[in-house]
Amino acid sequence: MSKKEKEVRKVPVNMRALLQRINRALAKEYGCVHGLDWPHVVQNETCLPARQLRTARGWRARFDLGEYFVVDIATNTVVEKQVDPEDMGRELEALQPFEEVVTNEEEVKRKK
Repeated sequence: MSKKEKEVRKVPVNMRALLQRINRALAKEYGCVHGLDWPHVVQNETCLPARQLRTARGWRARFDLGEYFVVDIATNTVVEKQVDPEDMGRELEALQPFEEVVTNEEEVKRKK
């Protein structure tokens, strides 16, 4: 078997799609997809506040929080700074082992 045959092709996943997958997984994990009111009671169970992975806007936010950070929706506070979306996606199983994250530049190169 040649080296090319052994090489496994990975499915490209856009960063925006990964962020959406992570946010859906976080909402499911924390059990709050009903709205922003907190705490809610759903079928006699108190629901934990949902979290979201967000992108920093502006140089000051990037400097303080990093490119990506996690926010608690109920209190609107930063829970985690300097988050790597690819690692978080793999932890939450939002990104499968056969998938790889591609940036817009890499997508353009693949299309050519």
